[in-house]
Amino acid sequence: MKKFSFVFLALFSLTVFGQKAKVEKLEKLNLTNFENQAYYPVLSSDGKVYFTKSNYQGIYSYDLKTKKIDIITEDLGSGYEFQISSDGKTIIYRKDEFINNLKYSSVIKLELPKKIKQTLVENNRFVSPAKILSGGEIATTVQSSYKRIGTIKATNLQINLPKYYVEIENQLIALYVDGTKKLLDPLRVKNYIWPSVSPDNKMLLFVAVGEGAFVSDLNGKILHRLGYANAPIWSPDGKYIAYMIDEDDGHKLLRSSVYVMHLETKTVSLIAKDLKGMYPKLSPDGKMLAFNTEDGNIYIAYLKYDSK
Repeated sequence: MKKFSFVFLALFSLTVFGQKAKVEKLEKLNLTNFENQAYYPVLSSDGKVYFTKSNYQGIYSYDLKTKKIDIITEDLGSGYEFQISSDGKTIIYRKDEFINNLKYSSVIKLELPKKIKQTLVENNRFVSPAKILSGGEIATTVQSSYKRIGTIKATNLQINLPKYYVEIENQLIALYVDGTKKLLDPLRVKNYIWPSVSPDNKMLLFVAVGEGAFVSDLNGKILHRLGYANAPIWSPDGKYIAYMIDEDDGHKLLRSSVYVMHLETKTVSLIAKDLKGMYPKLSPDGKMLAFNTEDGNIYIAYLKYDSK
C-alpha cells in the first residue's frame, strides 16, 4: 500500500477518550502444521476461527475450545472472501479452476459438520465471491449480472446481515438494491476497493485508493472521512470500524498496525502495534477481533468497550 505517516493516528488513539475498545487479552493461536501459513481469519458464532493460506487455497477451522484443527476444503481459491452462516453450519465459497489458461469458477454451498457440497454456480467465467444477505439469501454476480443463487435456513439468522450486495466493477462501487445495479463514484477517482454495506443497510464503507477510507450514504454522499484505513470492516452493531494502517517501501511491508475506531466520535483504539497485523475481522458479537501477521500467524484480541 501507499506510504503514509500513521504516527498521527497512533498518537490520536492514545489521547482521545471515550468509546474506547480495550484489549483484555491478545492470544496467538497454536496452529500445528500451519505455522506461518495461516491468513485471512474469520470468526464464527460457534467459537471457531476459519482461515486459509496466502494463496487462498483451502479453508481450515480452529476450535477455540478444543484447539482442534479441521480441513474444511482444499479447493483452489476457496479461501477468498468465503462466507459463514450466522449459526456456523454453512460455508459459501468460490472454487476456481483453470481451463486452457482461463479461470472458471463455481460457487459451492458446504453444509457442516458432514461437509455436504451443493454447487450453486458451475464453471462460469467472471464469478464474484458470493455473499449471504439478510433472510439467508445467497447472491453473486456472473459476468456483472446479479444472481440470487440460493438460501440458507440458519437457526439464528442475524439481523445485521446486509440487505444489499456490493462489489467493485471496473474500479467503481457497484451496489445492487433489490437486484438493480447502481454504479457509484463518490470521489470521482474511479479507483475503489473494500466496499461493504453497514449493518443497518443505510451506509457504505469503502476505500478510495490514494484518498483514504470513507463512509457514504447509499447514493454516494460522503458522511464520514476516516483517513488512511485499509481493509476496513463494520462492527456487528455498526458503531465501530476495524482496520489496518500499513506502510511499505514499494517492495516490502515495513509495518502494519490494527485499530478500531468509533465512527461517530472518531475515537481510535490501538489493538496491535508491533506484530505487522493485517486484515482484521470482528466476531459476530464484536467481542473478539482476529487478524493475521505478515509471516502467517493468527492472533485473537479479546475486546472490552468503554461504552456503547
